[in-house]
Amino acid sequence: MPLLDTSRRVVHSVERVRRIFTLGLAAVGFLWLFVIPAFEVWERYSRTRLEAEIRLGLVADQLSSFVAANLDVWEFESVRLPSVVAGALRGGTNPPSRLAFIDAGGAVNEFPVRGEVGRFNLRLEDTVTDGKLPVGRVVMEVPLDQALQPALLSGGIGLGSMALLLLLARMVGRKALDRSLAVIEEITGSLSRRVEELEDARAQLAAHSAHLKMATQDITHVALLTTHHLREPLRTILSYSQLLVRWHQGGAEGDEGAGYLDFLKSGVTRMQAQLKALSSYLGLRERALIPAKVSLEDALKVAGQRLDNAVELEWRALPEVTADAEMIADLFTELLAHAARHRHPDMKPMVSVGTRPLDGEWELRFADSGQPLPERDPERMFHLLVHAEGGAMRPGLAAARLMAFLLGGTLWAEEGENGRGAVLCLTLPARASGEAQDTEGAGSDTDTGPDMLSSTGG
Repeated sequence: MPLLDTSRRVVHSVERVRRIFTLGLAAVGFLWLFVIPAFEVWERYSRTRLEAEIRLGLVADQLSSFVAANLDVWEFESVRLPSVVAGALRGGTNPPSRLAFIDAGGAVNEFPVRGEVGRFNLRLEDTVTDGKLPVGRVVMEVPLDQALQPALLSGGIGLGSMALLLLLARMVGRKALDRSLAVIEEITGSLSRRVEELEDARAQLAAHSAHLKMATQDITHVALLTTHHLREPLRTILSYSQLLVRWHQGGAEGDEGAGYLDFLKSGVTRMQAQLKALSSYLGLRERALIPAKVSLEDALKVAGQRLDNAVELEWRALPEVTADAEMIADLFTELLAHAARHRHPDMKPMVSVGTRPLDGEWELRFADSGQPLPERDPERMFHLLVHAEGGAMRPGLAAARLMAFLLGGTLWAEEGENGRGAVLCLTLPARASGEAQDTEGAGSDTDTGPDMLSSTGG
């Protein structure tokens, strides 16, 4: 439904904005939690390393100067070594936790330091020479905890702050989204109800329009019958009544009076037939319909029996529908009578009935072996009365079409196969509302073999 699709797109748009907002906060949090603390850590680490390298360089230079000045006896002056480097160890913001001199022979001479060993330590080495050749190396370890502690603390505070900010933003965003979704659902529900009301109104309008169309056809049939068809027998009655009066006034000699009376009787009979057809047609709308389960096979057999087996019938397994049984039989009778009236002069009329399931309805096809459709005046064949050969009038298919309409279906005509005969197509609702659908193959032309039966069903 377009309205529901629109509401879903709105919801998806709101969720997309929410995701973008969350990603933005995550990017800011990443910058705050990782980039800035990492930059600060790197800056403090670089500053501490630079300070340690400078101090280590001073220590190595002093030791090298001492060794060069006491080249013969420096190995015995290890007692004086701590005092040599004491000046380089004073001051500074991050005293070393270890300082040692390792000579070429591997002997280690530890210098006293005041720094404490930390969890993170920086280890540096430098070479000590006698002015020309290396005589050992000096090793320094510097704790980084004090240097990194502010950055780690800042990162921790930032992590907590960002987590709290994300939580608050998510809560606020969820509440805003929930409110938006509630408003959207309310609007969608209101619009859906309005659309349903409009659909119901449109369906009612379509039904009223269909009834109005059929009522217009009724008026057309009545007007045509009263202004044209009934005038012909009336003219006959009037003309031969005047001739009968003249004959009587002239002495009533001869046998002309009997002929005049025959014409009068013929005109009255035709008028009675036309008025009966009109009355029957107009009475269809007054009939009370009683929906019930109806077997179309039984209705077809009843219609054949009403015509005294004048039409040979062939059908396959026909389904059941929910409709008025009497009107179904009357409708089938009209269709078979039409085939009988337009029979081929050299053969008995034959009608083959087939069905196929459609969307919630059945389509029935009454294919006869009579005159081709163009010879039946297809433009007027659905009138109440149609002209026959010799100027006579005979019933059309107006009543059949009205009965199909009252049963909830439609009726139309198609040309027969290879131009032989005609096919009257009828649709009927398969089930009443609320009943389970069971139309899969029940009356399909391809599911069951043909039963060659006469109108008696034998």
